[in-house]
Amino acid sequence: MRRRIERTGPCRRAAARGVTLTEILVVVAVVALIVLVVVPNVAEWLRSYKVRTAAGQVQAEMRLARTVAVSLNSSVSVLVKPAEVSWTDAQGRARRFVLPGGVSITNLTDPGAGDTFVFLRNGQIQDATKTLTVDGWVHDDVHEVWTLDFSSAGKISAGHTTRVVPAAEMLGGGGGGGGGDRRR
Repeated sequence: MRRRIERTGPCRRAAARGVTLTEILVVVAVVALIVLVVVPNVAEWLRSYKVRTAAGQVQAEMRLARTVAVSLNSSVSVLVKPAEVSWTDAQGRARRFVLPGGVSITNLTDPGAGDTFVFLRNGQIQDATKTLTVDGWVHDDVHEVWTLDFSSAGKISAGHTTRVVPAAEMLGGGGGGGGGDRRR
């Protein structure tokens, strides 16, 4: 035998009437505030992620080219342009990595033709040490830069900096190299 418990008083009335318009508007306002705070941070994080993964992929392509040079006992030339990295091994297999929009390699001696990195069969880089800079805008005034340093022995190390660029520099007034090129 079950006993039934009946509610009486204000609890029963509140359960019967549902939710008021004021309560719905408060919930909608709280959700809107959360969205206003979270969405810009997510967009900035995604742009930062795009720059970081592009730098990692460039580094991986260069390491792979070096590994192929050593394993095939022949040199491998890697052509680096502002928006892509491409190379062909001694057996004619071509590889190409295109950087995502808003990310570029900026410190090339000849951006039009590109720079060539030659990994010798012993894994060393021909000529001397070299540096690549992969960068992109993360926010209106925040520039993320990944520097890939190549030693003459062919070792690759990566470094990361985030720069806040003053408005005068973004407009071309400063000498810091911002230049106003803010592709996303």
